[in-house]
Amino acid sequence: MYMALVGLVTTNFVAYSLGSKAAWMTENKWLVLATSVGLMVAMIFLARYGFGVGKWVTNVGSVFTVIVLGALVVMPLVNTRRGTLTGYHPLKLVVPPLTLFSLSVFSKMAFGALCGFEYVAIFAGECRRPEKNLARSILLTAPIIALLYIFGTSAILAFIPPDSVNVIAPIPQALGRGFHSWGFSGAIIPLAILMLLCNYLGTFNVNFNGSARLPMVAGWDRLLPEWFTRLHPKYKTPTNSIYFAGGVALAASIAVLIGVGEQEAFELLLVWAFTFYATAYLALFAIPVLKKRWESVRLCGFGLLPVLVS
Repeated sequence: MYMALVGLVTTNFVAYSLGSKAAWMTENKWLVLATSVGLMVAMIFLARYGFGVGKWVTNVGSVFTVIVLGALVVMPLVNTRRGTLTGYHPLKLVVPPLTLFSLSVFSKMAFGALCGFEYVAIFAGECRRPEKNLARSILLTAPIIALLYIFGTSAILAFIPPDSVNVIAPIPQALGRGFHSWGFSGAIIPLAILMLLCNYLGTFNVNFNGSARLPMVAGWDRLLPEWFTRLHPKYKTPTNSIYFAGGVALAASIAVLIGVGEQEAFELLLVWAFTFYATAYLALFAIPVLKKRWESVRLCGFGLLPVLVS
C-alpha cells in the first residue's frame, strides 16, 4: 500500500520544482498512473538485482535528505535575521487539546517514530556484521532524526499555517515560501525539491524490498505456495515474491485514483498502509504479553494471531 504512493509523491515534487506552470501535473491522473507504473517497474528490477545495487539508491537519497532538511532548519533563522520573518519560536511548547484528532495525530507520530526495527531481521542476512553495525546505526541516527523532525516541523509552520499545509509535499511547499524573498531562489528551490524526491524514492525502495520478502517467508512456512520461494539463479533474490508484491502495489495505485483528488488518494493510501502496519505491530507486541498468561502460544496465519492452546 505504501509503495502505491510513489506516483503521487513524484508528480507533486516535480510539479513544485517546475513552478506554478506545472501545477496541472498533480491533477492529471493518467500522468500519475504512468509515473506509478514506470517507477514500480524500476523498483521491481532493483529488488530483483538485490542490495548490491539497491543500497546505493537509498544511500544517495539519505545524503540528499540531510542536506535539504539542514537547509529547511536554517531557513527560518536566516529569514529572521534578514527581517523577512518575525515571531519564529522553534521550541515553543503548547499543550494540545484532548480530542480524538489530537490522539490520532499523536498515535501516528509515536508509531512512525518507533516502527521499522523489523527491518533488522529482514535485512540482517544481507548486511556486513549486522550484530554490530545495525545497533550502532540506530544509536547514531536516532537523536539526529529527532532533531530534524522537531526543527523541520517548526520551520514548516513558520511559513505555512497548519490548515494550509500540503499533506503530500509540505517540505517543498515550505522551501518555496522560505526562499521566495531570496534573489537566487529560482535555482535553489528546484534543486532542493529534486534532492528530497531522491530520499522518497530511496525510502520506497527500502520498504518495497522489505515487503517483497514477506511472501517468500510465508512460502517457507508453507502458508503460501512454494512458487513464492523460488530464487533468482544468479542474484538469489525471491523473484516471484517481488513480482507479486509489485503487482499488489500497482493495483492499489490504480484503484485509489478512481473518483477522488490526488490529496484524498494520498491520505487514503497512507491511512490504509499504516493501519495494516500498526495492526501487525500490535499483534507482534501482544505475543510476549499473552505468553506470560498462557502456558503455550501457537501462531496461526502469518504469525500474527496468538491463540490459546489447550
